[in-house]
Amino acid sequence: MDLKKIIFLGIRPKTLVAALIPPLVVQGLIYKEFHIQDWYIILHCLGLGLFIQIATNFYNDAIDFKKGADENRVGPKRVSDEKTLKLVYRIGHISLFIALLFGIPLVLKGGVIFLVLGAISLYFSYGYTGGPFPLAYLGLGEVFVFLFFGLLATLGTYFLVMSNLSISSFVLACQMGFLSCALIAINNFRDRKTDILVGKKTLATKLSDFQFMKVIDLFLFGPYLFLLYFILFIDLRFFFVLFAIRFAHIARRTIHNYMNEVELNYALENAGKHLLIFGLLFCLCCL
Repeated sequence: MDLKKIIFLGIRPKTLVAALIPPLVVQGLIYKEFHIQDWYIILHCLGLGLFIQIATNFYNDAIDFKKGADENRVGPKRVSDEKTLKLVYRIGHISLFIALLFGIPLVLKGGVIFLVLGAISLYFSYGYTGGPFPLAYLGLGEVFVFLFFGLLATLGTYFLVMSNLSISSFVLACQMGFLSCALIAINNFRDRKTDILVGKKTLATKLSDFQFMKVIDLFLFGPYLFLLYFILFIDLRFFFVLFAIRFAHIARRTIHNYMNEVELNYALENAGKHLLIFGLLFCLCCL
């Protein structure tokens, strides 16, 4: 496998929407509320989140290969093997360094608290599957995603631009957290059988299939309960974000009616589209 193919497959392009959408919807909300645009901060938040996500994807690829978690894999092809393992780690390190460069202006703007939060984020790009307490192997993957791709990405971006937080920013953060959690939850549901064999104790392995399907339903449709806040208290035009729900229904229907785990890749694809369309429609409603 050549370098270009390793990089393309390893970055998992379909997962990057979870890193890109939160800063964009935050800019949309701030423009809606205060007619303020700060693309310098937004672009640095985008770069930071994007390269942390890429680093996480490469580390996850390499560490799961070392632990044997990818045998009989039904998800997208991994790029790690005995020949490429060191290269995959190296790409993860480079991605983390680029993320650090994007984070420096944010620390200068936000102060010590953002230095601490940034350091934790950089560590858990590796610690998600590696280190002494790998979150993905302890059933904490969904918690990590909600905290970092929901609360931290959204509230952190909002605070860096506005120097304070608002109720609307918390509501938006919860929406982003749920939408991002749907991605990791479907991924873990698809891989639960092979994860059990290697001792990867994700939440999907700890709950029954029926229980975990209900958790996924919450992640897919919970954001629309929060959408009521924006419709009732901000602008009726946020009603149009409801058009994104079609992709949530497609993902749910696939999950509840699949015959083979490979079909769950289609549910994962639509959950990614759901997050993307939800975010874009939200931004359009802020104009």
